[in-house]
Amino acid sequence: MPVYQGVLKTISGGVGNTEGRWTVREFIDIGDTHLRNVYLTDYHDEVLKSAMGEEVAISIGGTRKLRQKKLVVAIRTPQHGVDRPTRRFLFGISAFLVLKHLILSPFVAAILLGVAAVAQFIADPLGIAALGLGILALVWWLVIPWVAAFRLFRAAGALSDLRPPLAQPSFSG
Repeated sequence: MPVYQGVLKTISGGVGNTEGRWTVREFIDIGDTHLRNVYLTDYHDEVLKSAMGEEVAISIGGTRKLRQKKLVVAIRTPQHGVDRPTRRFLFGISAFLVLKHLILSPFVAAILLGVAAVAQFIADPLGIAALGLGILALVWWLVIPWVAAFRLFRAAGALSDLRPPLAQPSFSG
């Protein structure tokens, strides 16, 4: 869960999606960091534009594939403070990801078993290896949404100013 902070220097031209809720920025320069393919909600985009030349911090979340696209989950600016999605929103996204993978898992299993059956027809050891790899792939398919949800929650909490300091041990005699 990368957090980038520094003075916001440049925001490239953006393209909104068809629903008008997201803006994709070609690049953003924060401090000495050049971020490409940045996905922002329209609100976060407006907040970033208003913070040009100021100290900002953004938190990127999601799976590895989403991090290549750099999905901004939380943002901190001097004027707006920390802005991140509500837990209700994050639970909704997480539930959607988990349900989507659960619904699609029988189809993924059928495809993997079909490949294993063809491999079994070609050679017994190849079929056993394909079946083992298919089971591992199906387990990974079911784990992916949980990993993505965990990373989204971590990214959303990364900029929190409200975390209490760690308790210091007391040495009273």
